Amino acid sequence: MSMASVSHRIPISARPAPRFNGLLLVVSLLITFGLLMMTSASIEIASSQYGDPFFHLKRQTIFALMGLAGMLITLHIPMYFWRRISWFLLMASFALLLLVLVPGVGKVVNGSARWIDLGLFNLQPSELAKVFIVIYIASYLERHAEEVREQWSGFLKPMLVIGAAVVLLHFEPDHGALVILMLTAFCLIFLAGAKFYRLLLMLVPCVGAVTYIAIMKPYVIARFSSYLNPWAAENVYGGGYQLT
Repeated sequence: MSMASVSHRIPISARPAPRFNGLLLVVSLLITFGLLMMTSASIEIASSQYGDPFFHLKRQTIFALMGLAGMLITLHIPMYFWRRISWFLLMASFALLLLVLVPGVGKVVNGSARWIDLGLFNLQPSELAKVFIVIYIASYLERHAEEVREQWSGFLKPMLVIGAAVVLLHFEPDHGALVILMLTAFCLIFLAGAKFYRLLLMLVPCVGAVTYIAIMKPYVIARFSSYLNPWAAENVYGGGYQLT
């Protein structure tokens, strides 16, 4: 039996994670660019507040190195490990998304309860949920590929998971994470071979719900409209502050 035929029989989740040195290069370039932009925008503030113009650069460099170390460790973890713990990651995601809504636990800033104060840093559950839930969805789609393609039940199960997460994210609220999670899930399910008309049936109410949220929340509209003219007086320190 040839090695090629054997390799085709090995499930993707059981194969060792490939090394992609190009990924490290791309991430390093993005981090370097981000640090330069952040430093150029924070030198005066850091100098006046901390007496050190490079205070924020030093702080963010430490976090960047920690992130790179975490990425390198993750790259060497086999895919089957993530499949094995995907259910635990899903439960952890929902536990954290519920915990941040508990009064006294979730840290409220500008009306949004998105963080849990752990002392050394603030944990944002929605950021973990975006990764953990996607891992679970990918694992589910691999294990139930035929069911997802042929049966409504297989198609709706991951949709229910996403729906529950979307409801919790709406109550924080964190609509940015909500939209990213929905779009990522739809892309995964589409790539898994789900029938397009089923995706379309689910996409229409989702777009309607997002539109309704944008209309009911003026600051959401402001964030979108600020892209058209970020240097307008009302946008510089308002909806477009992240752009300017």
